[in-house]
Amino acid sequence: MSEEKAKILKIDDVFQLKLRIPDYQRPYKWTVKNVQQLLEDLSEHFSQNQKSYRIGTLITHKNDECSDIVDGQQRITTLFLLLKYLDCNFGKEVDLIYKHSISSNNIIKNYNFINEFISDSSLNKYDFYKYILDKCEMVCIELIDLDEAFQFFDSQNSRGKALQAYDLLKAFHLRSISNDNKEQLEYVEKWENSIISTRFNKNGDLYFIINLILFRLRRWLHYQNGFHFTTDDLDVFKGVDDSMNYPYLTSIKATQYLYKMANLNPFIYNREFIENPFFISQTIINGSLFFSYVEHYIKLYDCLFNPNNGRLKRTKVLDTNVLDFIYYNNYERTGDTYVRNLFQAIVIYYYDKFGDNHLDTAVIKILKWSYRIRMEKFSVRVETIENEVQSKNSILHYIDQIIHSKDILKYSISLNIKEVNRKNIHVLNSLFNFNFEELKDEK
Repeated sequence: MSEEKAKILKIDDVFQLKLRIPDYQRPYKWTVKNVQQLLEDLSEHFSQNQKSYRIGTLITHKNDECSDIVDGQQRITTLFLLLKYLDCNFGKEVDLIYKHSISSNNIIKNYNFINEFISDSSLNKYDFYKYILDKCEMVCIELIDLDEAFQFFDSQNSRGKALQAYDLLKAFHLRSISNDNKEQLEYVEKWENSIISTRFNKNGDLYFIINLILFRLRRWLHYQNGFHFTTDDLDVFKGVDDSMNYPYLTSIKATQYLYKMANLNPFIYNREFIENPFFISQTIINGSLFFSYVEHYIKLYDCLFNPNNGRLKRTKVLDTNVLDFIYYNNYERTGDTYVRNLFQAIVIYYYDKFGDNHLDTAVIKILKWSYRIRMEKFSVRVETIENEVQSKNSILHYIDQIIHSKDILKYSISLNIKEVNRKNIHVLNSLFNFNFEELKDEK
């Protein structure tokens, strides 16, 4: 590993580095949505008159007298466009050359959007310009060795492990935490530990809970597709700052305050107030509460589905328990995995709302509703799950609407099988007391 130089520079100093875009760089692809997010972040911190605001990281390779941009091109380009709009004399010494037509088209679109955004705002152009140059900063890392620069570039863009959307969420919510390095390190450590793969969650608990449970439920409850969580969907987990005084946030803040007080004085408050007061579909409070929110559901999932001692070990189905039942032979097939994840998500939503009340009955209802899809369909695809769960008659929306756990008893499930499904699983036939031989005889 060659020597690396890392330092924090003001934006004014960043653009004194004789930056250059090397040939191996990809086009400038930031969309209006990306630019809008950056502008909103900058204008918010400017309005709050914060002493400093760290925008991100710039990684360069020292090449003669120039600094080739290895990572950070999108943000640097957008900052240049913004500063150029705020002061037409800015950057006369900056020589950023974009060879891709894609870059040129996006530069024009984004510059026009910057014009509209600033024109529609009450920002003082000069003060905003000076704030960005003097108060905003980036972590700048300079790589000396050319081979290392190429290795880093390749690892970020092709061969290396791709960044997950939740990695960007971590960065976003860490920025919302006050400058308490100890607190930030604690959240980062827990976050990274949750990425480690396990027997039943090969991508780690964090991927499973955010991508397959929380994201899907938060989307499905609004009748929206939620199967794939990408960087375009980060807004699902971006909320409001704790400083906002919106009336609808009062109850969330109050319960959080009560939770803190109950844990400080556990002998004074009822036990129910000692548990973390989260609800899956709630508005996200940016910062530390987001990390607590995710950690809460990682623990809740383990409480229910831990293969050794999860709560569903006590829920009987046929001659076994639910946790053993869902891992039948061939449970890893794609369609079976889709159905199992659907079942797990809805069980978590029910437990999050009603706890142990009528839980065993609810679990069996959800099990039958979910696995009847496997029984009825020759092939279970992404769109199959999306259509079923977004139906107004789905058990998820039924659970969302009821106010008493006993109402789950009223939900009825019918099985509609018209043809023999060769992929049908014997244990599922038993679950529904269904005889495929009779169906074959009818044919």
